[in-house]
Amino acid sequence: VSNAARDNFLTYTTETNSANWEGLKGYSSATGPLTRRLLETGPVVTSLIPLLGDACAGDINEASLTNDIKYGPLDPWGTFSGDGATKTFLVAGQLLVETQSDGPAYYDPSSNTINLILASGAELKTQFQCERGGNCPPPVGGNAGTKTYLQDYRDFFAVHGGGRSSSCNMLMADGSVKRFSDLNNDKFFNPGFPIPQGLTDNDYQKIGYFPNTNAGEAELPPGEIFSGVLLQNLNKVKLD
Repeated sequence: VSNAARDNFLTYTTETNSANWEGLKGYSSATGPLTRRLLETGPVVTSLIPLLGDACAGDINEASLTNDIKYGPLDPWGTFSGDGATKTFLVAGQLLVETQSDGPAYYDPSSNTINLILASGAELKTQFQCERGGNCPPPVGGNAGTKTYLQDYRDFFAVHGGGRSSSCNMLMADGSVKRFSDLNNDKFFNPGFPIPQGLTDNDYQKIGYFPNTNAGEAELPPGEIFSGVLLQNLNKVKLD
């Protein structure tokens, strides 16, 4: 039993056919689990790639434990070992945590929501070019907007401390552990989605992220963590 959520990079590394520049959400459009070879040959240094982090509570309709997690003398393990002890770790009905972040996303100002990238048909040329140049604009509107994306990290949560000192620990691909601070007390960590001021409380609860307390203040600075999309070295791919 773990209270850590794995990052989307671990499961959906990059798209299967980068020449098409589409997709990047789900098994049908990604190459699968992250490999050491890709890490060592990619454009993003391993100290910036998150693998695991402190997890947020899961959705109530799908993350409730259905059975007790326990052992006793009548279990196969107890019978085989001769151990007559009984111990209960978790009881049915307890809320569990998220298992994985949701992947690339963008802010939609028409609905005041953060939406995930299209399962197919998402144009990624713009994303490649701006990541290569280090000048990606905030992701707004998806295919109909900037055509840029950031990782949806709302499945990580500030479980340590409180207020502006609350934080989340993340394991990076180089083996280091980094601590990131929640700067606006929403308990989430915004990689750069442009959350506007002046929305309703219901809007902010739906989004999860609150506006930055100080303009330009980043909870997940790009110099400390990669929140973009592409880990594969695609410099030789023809863009047009």
